[in-house]
Amino acid sequence: MVEDRANQVSSNAPQERDFASSDLENRKLLDVRAFTCPITSLRTKIALESMEVGEVLIVRLKGEAPLKNVPKFLADEGHEIVSTTGDASGAEIVVKRGS
Repeated sequence: MVEDRANQVSSNAPQERDFASSDLENRKLLDVRAFTCPITSLRTKIALESMEVGEVLIVRLKGEAPLKNVPKFLADEGHEIVSTTGDASGAEIVVKRGS
């Protein structure tokens, strides 16, 4: 599920950080913590395909395989990884959609 920044995923979801850069203001959130590979990469791909070049997607995931495979997929597809935080128990990848 992809949501606009204005919408919250759930009341028990981790709080999002504010980014200083104005180009990160209009970002989308994709929570794939309930899924494993390859579904995490597939849902990330589908979400990015619905976005414009330069838009930002925050991907929340968990598990060693998704934490390894999703960043690799993003790099292979030409997207810019802005930041990665967390670990296999819960991570967040901020990615700017490439062309």
